[in-house]
Amino acid sequence: MKQKSLVIVCGVAIAASLFLPWVKLPTAESIVPWDRVKDTDWANLADQPPLLLTYLASFALGVLVALLAVIGWAPRFLSLITALLPVALAGYVWLKAREVLTGLDLTPPASETLSAAYDWIVQVGGLGFYIWAGGAALLLLVALLDGGDRV
Repeated sequence: MKQKSLVIVCGVAIAASLFLPWVKLPTAESIVPWDRVKDTDWANLADQPPLLLTYLASFALGVLVALLAVIGWAPRFLSLITALLPVALAGYVWLKAREVLTGLDLTPPASETLSAAYDWIVQVGGLGFYIWAGGAALLLLVALLDGGDRV
């Protein structure tokens, strides 16, 4: 368990991003995931969209992997799943970005090049998104490159 502290920091970063602004809207408002989550009726979990449940699972896994690393037991597989979930969600959203952005009254990038995407993300991305993505990217590197049996 060579990188225990990095696993803890990454897990906490992923989990903490739930409470930070993710998207800056043109109306000078920000979207904070926690504001949406606390207003959701969780009585019937089966009625929630699978994408929302997967998105929320990324935060729960962040907490779980951080807690397990604190007690000294964070399996590499769990760290890898925790890191890959945000990457997969970001990829899915990128593929469906035009539909999603239009629904949020945001203007999607003019072209689909990486530089246009980067410029657009800098304009509308909030601190929460950057911390979530950065924590997942670093956790992915740690899970892949750490030489120990467990991360």
